[in-house]
Amino acid sequence: RQLIAVVCLTKGAVQIPTVSLSSEDFNTTAMAEFGDYIRKAFPAVFSSKFIQHEIVGEYSHLFTVQGSDSAMMPYMLLAHMDVVPAPPEGWDFPPFSAAEHEGFIYGRGTLDNKNSAIGILQALEFLLRRNYRPRRSFYVGIGHDEEVFGRKGALKIAALLESRGVKLSFLLDEGSAILDGIIAGMKKPVALIAVTEKGSMTLNFTVEKEPGHSSFPPKETSIGILATAMSRLEQNPMRNLFGHGPELMTMEHLASEFNFPLNLIMSNLWLFSPIVSR
Repeated sequence: RQLIAVVCLTKGAVQIPTVSLSSEDFNTTAMAEFGDYIRKAFPAVFSSKFIQHEIVGEYSHLFTVQGSDSAMMPYMLLAHMDVVPAPPEGWDFPPFSAAEHEGFIYGRGTLDNKNSAIGILQALEFLLRRNYRPRRSFYVGIGHDEEVFGRKGALKIAALLESRGVKLSFLLDEGSAILDGIIAGMKKPVALIAVTEKGSMTLNFTVEKEPGHSSFPPKETSIGILATAMSRLEQNPMRNLFGHGPELMTMEHLASEFNFPLNLIMSNLWLFSPIVSR
């Protein structure tokens, strides 16, 4: 019964086109509709006396679940409602149809990341209906602009919690997926448990020069300076840190499942790590 319920709720969420195009351009009507949807879908969550719900940044959601032991440090669960644009070309089924076919739901957001948002809220709803109250307090954050850097959602949620002096024991984000045919040489599907996350950096290159004319070209053009800067960046990548994170243990754990000769290589990373890390 619970499986049927979560499937139906996920399909309903996927059918809401919560598309983020940029930090200033997203489907606000759909974002508001998603908020109305979860209110109707999870009445116990929104009516619980020990759960506080707040709208942050106009469309993001923050739930504070007050546990029975205030001495325990809280944790936080994260998900996001927004999705990237989904042109219909290339889809077996329309991207917001939530069509169910051979045991799979097809649609934008099924993996990234309405499945997590609905799963978290459904689990909480299920427990609340059985008069459950957690011992440890926790937070649930559902952002509306994660796909476009999260400056109006996650960033404002973080700032709000920081202003309240909240310290977290741990934080769980959307995680990874079950990879089937993605890892070269792997015979079976692999469920990756994502315990770390790589950071990223966005750079804006700007060159300002006096305007000129092609009949009197300068020694250095603005486009040439820009190209040189980008080339220097490309030629100086971040230092290879293979073996300093969880990926080494992951490969060693999966070693026996690889086809030959990868199983031999992965079983002896003490010797072959320079090759694998490329």
